[in-house]
This record gives sequence, structure tokens and C-alpha cells, in this order.
Amino acid sequence: YSQDALNELRPTLADWARTTDVQLHVVSGQGAPRREKWGALTVHFLPWSKPQLEGSAAVARLGFVPARFSLKNSWLKPSSRVRCLYSLGVPAIGDDRVPDVTDFMGSFNGPLAGRTRAWRLALSELWNDEAALARLAVAGHTAVAEKFSTEQTARQWLRYLSDTA
Repeated sequence: YSQDALNELRPTLADWARTTDVQLHVVSGQGAPRREKWGALTVHFLPWSKPQLEGSAAVARLGFVPARFSLKNSWLKPSSRVRCLYSLGVPAIGDDRVPDVTDFMGSFNGPLAGRTRAWRLALSELWNDEAALARLAVAGHTAVAEKFSTEQTARQWLRYLSDTA
């Protein structure tokens, strides 16, 4: 869905991988698993499924969710993907061009990036900062549980329905 945004970051990610021991998991689509080399970066393309997402999250150190170029077509997916990563315990960097992402990340001072240089800086700063990664994982997970859980959503619907009845 946001492959164009990821492709825009390809040179940045390949350059970063020259100095950082990192691999990238892209969990998307229905195709067969495949592996590519982007310079020094090994990229694993894995078909989307809940077990695959959970498996990749279990080995992930850090996630990032760039948004499509057209925000008109990219309003909800980036924010739900960032929340999904945090719900799985994976600290993540969100795209600062998406209002729902900035609102969510602002609730716990989560990292944001938007331009190529900002992504590189955010990745580099967080990758080796164990304390920041741990803090973000807990804070983001807590924010999801408090504001975006199924129970919380059900309560919001019940309040809405009781107010309109």
C-alpha cells in the first residue's frame, strides 16, 4: 500500500545499513516470500497474515511507517499501522505528514519523521538507544490500550448511541 513511500527511502535505508547491522521486514500483500538486497540492507518481503505480523514483531527492534505521497489516500492506514506496531510492543516512527499519526504520537512524545533526512536521523538516534526504545514501547502500548482498545471503542460507541437515542 505504501510501497512508493518505502521506495523513496530506499537509498537512505541502504546507506544506513552500511554502518548498522539491520534487516528490514516488509509484511504486505499475498505474494510468495522473497528477499532483496538494497545495497548492504537485506529486505524480506513477507505476505501479510496475522501470524506473520506477530512473528516479525517478535524479532523487531524498531518499526517505521512512511505514508503514501497523497495524504488524501493515506489518512487512516498509517495511523492504524503505527498503533498496531505499538500494540505488539514494537516502538515505531510515524510519518509527521499524517494528522492522526501526529495526534497519537503526541500523546506520549513518540518519534516522527517526514523528509528523507528526518527518517535517517530518527532511525539512527533510536536504533542504539535501548532506554528510549523501551520507554517508547511501553508508552505507545499504554496509549493504544487506553485510547484504542476494543473495550475503549465499545465504550465510545455506547456513549454516542446513548446520547443520540
